Amino acid sequence: MFVIYYAAMISHRGLIRIFLSSLQKIIISPSKFVNYTGDIVVLTSQQTPSAAEVFLLGLQARGNVTFIGERSYGAFSDALAKALPNGWGITLSNERYLNSQGKNYENIGLPVDHEFVFLNVNNIESGIDVQLNEAVKSFR
Repeated sequence: MFVIYYAAMISHRGLIRIFLSSLQKIIISPSKFVNYTGDIVVLTSQQTPSAAEVFLLGLQARGNVTFIGERSYGAFSDALAKALPNGWGITLSNERYLNSQGKNYENIGLPVDHEFVFLNVNNIESGIDVQLNEAVKSFR
């Protein structure tokens, strides 16, 4: 996984300059203890934002992972909180996360392998959980 940090500077004339960091590589190595190497199924939807999406990127790089449901929300960046002189506050997205192949899913969300509508009213009323049923089938 990779991350690029960026900052904006606004001058007294209202001009905005964007500064990008160099690409920062994030390397995560398996523990030396016993690791689970089997298949993983993840249920995801538009209700999956932020840190959960960064976790999904890590799982995607692992392999043997199936994503079921809807694309994630598409808001990977952490929020940088700043106080303004008048006492107000502002938060800025200041990171761009890329998967291990360098693809950016900001604003579009991480795609799924098997797409199903999350919280489909007809399925809820009939007591059917299509996503969960598909997840269970994936393990058979």
